[in-house]
Amino acid sequence: MRTCGECTACCTILAVEEIGKALNEPCRHLCGTGCAVYEARPTACRTFNCLWLWSGKDEAERPDRSGVMLEAAQASARNTGLMPIAAYETRPGGFDGYWGQKILKRLSRKSLIGLIPYQGAEPREFIGPPEQVAAGIEWKRRS
Repeated sequence: MRTCGECTACCTILAVEEIGKALNEPCRHLCGTGCAVYEARPTACRTFNCLWLWSGKDEAERPDRSGVMLEAAQASARNTGLMPIAAYETRPGGFDGYWGQKILKRLSRKSLIGLIPYQGAEPREFIGPPEQVAAGIEWKRRS
């Protein structure tokens, strides 16, 4: 598995209730070398599943470079039989850029993807195979 390197997209994009960190706000523990409390970081940070770390894909697809951060499915969605991917736009226009389009096109062939726009909290749109998109919309409607 690779390491985050200089990428700190999740440290800004995600909310972390345990420490009162709001969505789309830089974490107070963020420093020049990454996380100042990495060894004692909150559970939400420990369990965040950045798919770029596992993908083995191009370095240009790193969230801070590509404009797109991917997270594995929420447990509540997995219980439906869906394995959605949350795609967070890490900067304005991230989904529309070259790497954003390349990533989303590749993944949406087989996976349900919830697109969460820059500064957004919830998926505004689902892309992927039609039957999965319909199921994702229904799941979102019920949750």
